[in-house]
This record gives sequence, C-alpha cells and structure tokens, in this order.
Amino acid sequence: MDKVPNKQLIRQRELRGWSQEKLAGVVGTTAKIVGRWERGESKPTPLYRMRLIKLFAMDAEKLGFLEKELSPNVVSSPLASEQCETLPSLPSPEQDIIGEEEKREKQDMDRKRRELLRFLSVASGILISPLTMPELDWDRIEKSVTGLSTLDSSVLDDFAAINSRYWSLYLATSSKASVLHGVIGQIETLLLFLREPLGSSKHQLLCMLSSELGQLAGEIYFDMHDYESAQACYVFAASAAKEAGAYDLWACSLVRHAFLPLYEASFSQRVDYYRDALSLLHAAHRLTEQGDSSLPTKYWVAAVEAEAISGVHDLASCQRALDQAQGVLEIKTQNPLWIRFNGTRLPALQGACYVRLQQPGLAIPVLHDALRQFPKPDRKRGLAIVDLAAALLLSQQVEQACVYIQEAIDIAACSSSTFLRQHMQELWIRLDPFADNVAVKELEYRIKGLSQ
Repeated sequence: MDKVPNKQLIRQRELRGWSQEKLAGVVGTTAKIVGRWERGESKPTPLYRMRLIKLFAMDAEKLGFLEKELSPNVVSSPLASEQCETLPSLPSPEQDIIGEEEKREKQDMDRKRRELLRFLSVASGILISPLTMPELDWDRIEKSVTGLSTLDSSVLDDFAAINSRYWSLYLATSSKASVLHGVIGQIETLLLFLREPLGSSKHQLLCMLSSELGQLAGEIYFDMHDYESAQACYVFAASAAKEAGAYDLWACSLVRHAFLPLYEASFSQRVDYYRDALSLLHAAHRLTEQGDSSLPTKYWVAAVEAEAISGVHDLASCQRALDQAQGVLEIKTQNPLWIRFNGTRLPALQGACYVRLQQPGLAIPVLHDALRQFPKPDRKRGLAIVDLAAALLLSQQVEQACVYIQEAIDIAACSSSTFLRQHMQELWIRLDPFADNVAVKELEYRIKGLSQ
C-alpha cells in the first residue's frame, strides 16, 4: 500500500501549535506512533480514531481516516473483520505479531462479547414483560408452579453466592478479563430464568442479581477499553435495577456509566464530557433519596459528582460535594461488593479534584494523606503519586515532583494498568514548561518508554 501522508491530521495538530509529542500525550500514545499516522505508514486503530475525532471535533472523513486501509483479499475476510473489531481492547494497538493462542483467545472473547450484546439487546423486553401484564395474577401463577419449577429459594441463594464469588475474583485478580467468561455465562443463565413466568418476589430478586452482574461485566469491559460494551452493560444494569425497584443498585449503575464520559474528559479536557457525567450523577443522586440509608451509595455519588464538578471548574460546588462524600466515614456496616467506595478513597479523590481545579495548596496535603492510605506499590498509589507530582509542578516544586515521578514510573512499569500509564503520559505534558530542568531531562526517556 502506498504511503500517503495524512495532511488533514497534520494540519489540525499544527493549527493548535502542538508537537507530535504533545498530541501523543493527549490521546495516550507515543510521538513515534503519531508520526507513523501522519506519514501514512499506519492508521489509528478504532480506539485512537475515536479519541482523535472527539479531540478535534471532526468526523473521520475530514481527518483522513476513510481511505482503504487493507488489501482486497484481507478486506473480504470475515476473520479479518472480527479481528479489527477487537482492536480497541488490545493492550498494544500497534502490535504487529500476536501469537496464535492469543489470537484464538481474543476471537473467542469477541464472540462472547457479541453473544452478550445480543442477550442485552432483548433484555429490556424480558425484564418488563412479566410485570406489565395486569390481567395475570402472578401470585397465583407462582403457587401453581410450586414443586414444578427448579427456581426455588436454594437456587436463588446459589445465584447470589455465585455473584459474590465473581465480584471477589474480580477484585482479587490482576487479570480482570479472566473473570469475564464466567460472568457472561452467569448473566445468560439469569436472563433465561427471567423468561419464565415467575412470582413477583423471584422476578425482583433475579432482576437485582442481573443488575449486580451487569455492572461487574461493565467494569471488566471498561478495564479492557471496550467502552461500547461497558455502556451496554451499564444500561442493562440500570434497567434491571429499575425493574426490581432496587434504588441503590440503580444509582450505582448510573455512577459507573458516568465514569465513561469522565474517562473521555480525562484525556481530552472537554467540559461537555464532564457535563454528560453530571447529568447521570444528578439522576443517581435523586435515586439515593429512596435508597437504603445504611449503605454509602449517596456518598459515592457525591464523590464522583465532585470529580465531574471539578472538571467544570466550580470550586465551591466541588467542595460541597466533597463534604457530603465525607459521610462515608460514618458507615460502620459492611458494604455489598458492588459498592466499591469507602473512606480510604477520600484523600486521593480530594487531591485529584483540587489538581483539576488548579489548587495545589489544597491538593498537596490531602495527597500526602492518600499515600499513607495506599502504602502498597499498586495502581491506587501510582495514581495518587501522579496527582501529587502534578500539584507540586503547579506550585513550581519541580525537583520534588521529579522524585515522586520516579516512583510512579517504577509502579507503572510493573503494572498492567493502562489508565495509570496514560496519566503518566499526561503528566509529561505538564513537564513541558520545565524541559530545561536537569531532573526533568533525566525522566524523559523513562516516561516515554512506558508507552512503547
């Protein structure tokens, strides 16, 4: 294939006065890969194409992405099309050689993904049909099938135990995708039972279990950068929770859904994404007023609202939301696994909000608290360190920031978290004004190496 330079992409970058390195940092890749795109040596994969389209607010044609990319014999291959569909969830989109075993695994994962999406596409009808037919007496029907149905209380207890087990495995394993096959199978089982004529109490419980697991599947797909599938899971989870009248589950599904525009905003700095998140969070906030006051749901909603509000640069409203989130410290009961929020997260959350609000004096002390909360060299500590380094740079403490950046690089190098690596690349953009500093120069090679 002839190498045709992408003049449209070059022009949009140059109009903003950006270097290839800066554009790479914004979209989460390397200057070397951006150079390949611009020279026509390769095309952005769907994940990066989506990011560039949103970043420049232009469609694919105007950015030069609609030219024929593959030879005719490859285009005609159904298998090639399937492989292209899975590219957004690959950890290294520009990788040229993938082992046969890994290819088969990814093809199987994509097959399961399509299968799940087909189930979810008809799930709304499954959920609402039994309880929206007033001519049927469901209590009478439940009595009439007693002894015939296999869905008794012990089976429902088993389903609940299986759900808890999958949540525990997801939280414990570093390879989140390894849990996905079992989760999808469990969702399919629950949906098959929901097709049956059940009494209202069983129908409600199955809907709650389905919502729990739908949110877990969404988190896994989110970790895999498959945002379309994550969104489908969150929409389904919200519908199932609504059908069950489970307000806390419903609110949590909206919180998780809000993370999708928040994530997009984190690398594009687009205020409209923060506003999209806020609309979901305001709806979640209203739901928590009808929820269980012994659960920390409303405090989780407030915490994520604070993140979104900080993105629209409203310090006073952000502070009010952070103050409300402090209520989680009063919760003494053990949370269900599908509520992933507790008091240990507050300092890191506050610090991230204050950095976004350009308030380093407020951010630095709480981020030091966050590091005390997260002593293990894992993703949570790495993200807190990145925010602390950003706050130190805002206050011109460059050498001290570089000390923390060294630690963050060590954590990112041993972590599979692409989210942490992307934040490291964003941090490099913050270092641009200090490019002549000796300590900064020593970091350049190590930071760039994280995205190779």
